[in-house]
Amino acid sequence: MRPKKKEGTQSRRKWFWLFTPVLLYSIFGLWQGSPKSRSVPNKLMGTWRSSDPKYADRSLEIDNVTINFGTGDGTVTTGFIKKVEAVPEGGHTLYTISYVDDGKEEQCSFYYAAAKEEIIYFKNQPSIPWVKALS
Repeated sequence: MRPKKKEGTQSRRKWFWLFTPVLLYSIFGLWQGSPKSRSVPNKLMGTWRSSDPKYADRSLEIDNVTINFGTGDGTVTTGFIKKVEAVPEGGHTLYTISYVDDGKEEQCSFYYAAAKEEIIYFKNQPSIPWVKALS
């Protein structure tokens, strides 16, 4: 006959080996599975327009779910937002919106600056300001 002390030790080992993998899997799953933020900051939501004559008929509209590119002649290209990333750079913030358009993942990157008015500058066109339209 085994002493009771030994039974308690075996029982604890059994529980240890049963729950350790579950605990590790949970921790790893939470760490790996934490999604990038999909929520769009309120300051980015709205319609953006440029005073540059080349873009007079163009617009960018951002809401919680979509990013819409007004491409002239009344046409709009819509992407469904997957994630939003923000990286501070100097006095501005670089935002990258990842979205899906026609099943293809795309990105739109721009700098946001708030002075007298809210302005964004597309990363690939830093000299062209886009101002948030008043709603």
